[in-house]
Amino acid sequence: VASAMAGRQRGLIVGAGLDSPSVAFAFERLALAPGWTVVVAQPVADQRAAAWEAAGWMAGGAGAIAAGLVVLVWGNRRTALREARREAAALEVGRAQVERLHAGLPAIIFLRAVAADDSSLRTYQGGDIETVTGWPAATITGAPDMFGWSEPDRLTMPQMIGQTRETGSKSFDWRMRRPDGTWHWMRSSLRFLETNPDGSGLVVGYILNVTAEREAAARASVAGRMASLGEMATGLAHELKQPLAIASMAAQNAKRALGRGDATGVERRLDTIATQMERGGTIIDHLRRFATVGDPGARPEAVSLAAVVDGAMTLVGSMLRDAGVEVDVALDPPGLRVLGHRVPLEQVMLNLLTNARDAIASLPPEAPRRIRLEAVRDGDRVRLTVADTGGGIPAALLDRVFEPFLTTKGPDRGTGLGLSICFGLVAAMGGSITAANGAAGAVFTLDLPAVPEDGAAPGDAGRPSLATAP
Repeated sequence: VASAMAGRQRGLIVGAGLDSPSVAFAFERLALAPGWTVVVAQPVADQRAAAWEAAGWMAGGAGAIAAGLVVLVWGNRRTALREARREAAALEVGRAQVERLHAGLPAIIFLRAVAADDSSLRTYQGGDIETVTGWPAATITGAPDMFGWSEPDRLTMPQMIGQTRETGSKSFDWRMRRPDGTWHWMRSSLRFLETNPDGSGLVVGYILNVTAEREAAARASVAGRMASLGEMATGLAHELKQPLAIASMAAQNAKRALGRGDATGVERRLDTIATQMERGGTIIDHLRRFATVGDPGARPEAVSLAAVVDGAMTLVGSMLRDAGVEVDVALDPPGLRVLGHRVPLEQVMLNLLTNARDAIASLPPEAPRRIRLEAVRDGDRVRLTVADTGGGIPAALLDRVFEPFLTTKGPDRGTGLGLSICFGLVAAMGGSITAANGAAGAVFTLDLPAVPEDGAAPGDAGRPSLATAP
C-alpha cells in the first residue's frame, strides 16, 4: 500500500492481507491533514458476495420497474387509442358536415399541394360538381384536374399557379365542354394559403359556372349597341341619305346624257352611282355587323386600330361634323394592331366619341371643339387615348364613371350603362380602361395587348380572354 501510495492522491489496489490472500485496499490522502492517509481494506470474496447481493436487488428492482413501465405504457396506450378513436370520429363527423355543406354549394372547392416547379396534387375537392360542370361527380373526381374537358390552348394548371404565385390570388376564365359537345364558361379563382421557403405550399380555390353571367354581359353589350344606334339614328339617316341623293341626281343626269347620245357622260354618271351605292353599302354593312351578337368565346384576332377608328367614324362621323367637332387621329405606327375583336372595339370607340360629343355640346359657341385619338405601342401593349375639350368629369364622379347606371346626362339621354359595358368589353380582351381629367377635358386610356412583332398567329400569343376576369 505504501508503495502504491507514492505520488498518488487516491487509488484502489488488490493484494495480500493479514488473514486473506486477496484483499482490496482503497486509500486517499487527506488534503486538510497532510501526512494522514485513510486506508480501507476488505477481502475480495466479501466484496464479490456483496456485489451479487446488490445485483440481485438491482435485478429485482429493475424487474419491478419494467413491470410497472409495461403496465403504465399499456394503460397510456389504451388511453391514447381511446382518445385517437374519439378524435378520428370527431374529424369524420366534421368532415362529413363540411362535405354536406359543400355539396349544396353551386361551386367546386379544392385544395392543392404545390411544389416549387408549380406542379400540384389535389388533396381535397368538394361542392356540387355535377351542377357546375354538367358531368357526373365521379367522372370529374377521378381526373387530376378538369382541363381534360377544356379548350386545347387554355392555360394549364401550372401556368395558373405560376401567375397566382406572383400576386397571391387570381381569377381565370376558361371554356369547358359539356357532355352534349357544347361549351360553357368556367371561372377558377385561386389563392395561396401558405408558401414554404423551398417554394412549395398550399393553394385553395373554387370554380364557378359563369356562362349565364357571360351571356348576360353579351346581351347587355348588344343592348348598348342598339341604344347607341338609336341615339345616332338622325345622323345615320343623313349619312345614308347623302349617297342616295347623289346617286339619284347622277341617274337623272345619265338619262339626259343618254338622250343626247353622250355615251361618255352616261358612263361617268354610272360610275358615280356605283361609288355612292358602294358607300351606302359600306354603311349598311357596318350597321349590320355592329348589331350582330358575337360569340363571347371567339378567339382573339389581329385588329387594325385604323380600321376600328374608320368603322366608328362611319357611324358617328356625320353627327360629330354637325356638332362642329374636329377629330384628330394620330396612330404610331399607322398600321398598329391589337389582339381583340373589331366590333366590341368599335363599340367602345363609338361610346367614347359620343360621350365626348355630348360633353362638348354644352360648351359656349366660341370654345374649342376637338377630340384627339392617339395610339402608341409600348412593348407588348398598345396604349390608346381619347381626349376631348369638353371640360372634364366632375371630381366626385371620376372614381365611379365605370359603375352601371351612373350618368351625368339627363333622363332622356343615355342609360348610364355605356362606360360599364366598355369596361367589361375591354377587360374580356385582356385590356383595361381608365378615366382621368386632362387640361381641357376628359381623357380615357385603353391598354390593350399588341399583336406580336414576330408575326406569330394571335392564338400563339395566348388567350387574352383567359386573363383576370372583371
